[in-house]
Amino acid sequence: MMPNRDGIETIRDAKSRCPTTPILAMSGRRPTRGSIFYRLPASWGAAHIKKPLERAEFLNQVRTLLRR
Repeated sequence: MMPNRDGIETIRDAKSRCPTTPILAMSGRRPTRGSIFYRLPASWGAAHIKKPLERAEFLNQVRTLLRR
């Protein structure tokens, strides 16, 4: 858990400062309607992966983000 804000707030702030920077969010929680997986707007150009981190999935997401 992040101490003073959630992931969406952090991503929103990062995107407002650097709109073209790709973002890869990671969460250890199961995807539920209220989770970052469902609240992360596709228009933000962000991707997500879940914990535990799998190397192949991580590398695929990074490659995809860098191609955009």
